[in-house]
Amino acid sequence: MHEDLEAAARRIEASGRYVVLRRFEPQRRYHEHDGCTTRTGLIIDTETTGLEAEDPIIQLALVEFRYGVECGRVFDVLGSWSWYEDPGRPIPPEVTRLTGITDAMVRGQRIDDDAVGAILSRASLVIAHNAGFDRPRAEERIPAFEDKPWACSHVEIPWSDEGIASTKLDYLAYRLGFFHAAHRAEDDCLALLHLLAQPLPESRRLALSALLERARRPTARVWALGSPYEHRALLKARGYRWCDGQRGRVKCWYRDVDEDEARAELDWLAREARCEAARSVTLTALTRHSERAFLL
Repeated sequence: MHEDLEAAARRIEASGRYVVLRRFEPQRRYHEHDGCTTRTGLIIDTETTGLEAEDPIIQLALVEFRYGVECGRVFDVLGSWSWYEDPGRPIPPEVTRLTGITDAMVRGQRIDDDAVGAILSRASLVIAHNAGFDRPRAEERIPAFEDKPWACSHVEIPWSDEGIASTKLDYLAYRLGFFHAAHRAEDDCLALLHLLAQPLPESRRLALSALLERARRPTARVWALGSPYEHRALLKARGYRWCDGQRGRVKCWYRDVDEDEARAELDWLAREARCEAARSVTLTALTRHSERAFLL
């Protein structure tokens, strides 16, 4: 039956009039290992009671896999885990509608810190689809996450260069030809790994290969310290974002650029925004997407 349906799907696709989406099925292996150097990677996703920094985790999911260091191929899926955690407060109804996680499911539950630590000790890289959200929360809950390099498939793959306008995980899955049950942490981790094992639509590079290349490059966070208030529109138009200073962060406009562009950006700030006190801080996969990236 499966072979008949797949043959029919290929015929429909060949017409050029339809797009066929295949349901994602978890896999144990994507490529056969050919002797290349490999490392262990970890996909992470968290569900929380809300979007604010103080909203606690209610689910943590991890998927461990082996990948080629140079080629970016995904080889074996080594394991997957998921834990609930009682936040000590009711889960908002809108979060339950989105995730399916109820108060009853998390009541009395706690993430197994020792198990997470053992899994994390094997990992050379942690990947999240929105590392700017997941990393600070994971590090606050389990500080050992601070010691690992991270990569973000949301911002560190050049999706726009591949003709893809939205970076939401379910839309990316659609563009790469599959669909999955979104908004449960473990399902999202497995779907993200599946996505990273696929070739990108324009370049035909494997998505993980593109992610590794970008994550390995140092970047610079340029802080527009001392910029006059009246230049805020100028900074915003150039791509600067406002950091509100909460939780010990720098209260200032900032922009992330490639490390070799930092000097030119500082010169622009001094010349155009009259910002003589501007500073740049180098970020790597060890600090990028962390709360530490907002400190001087």
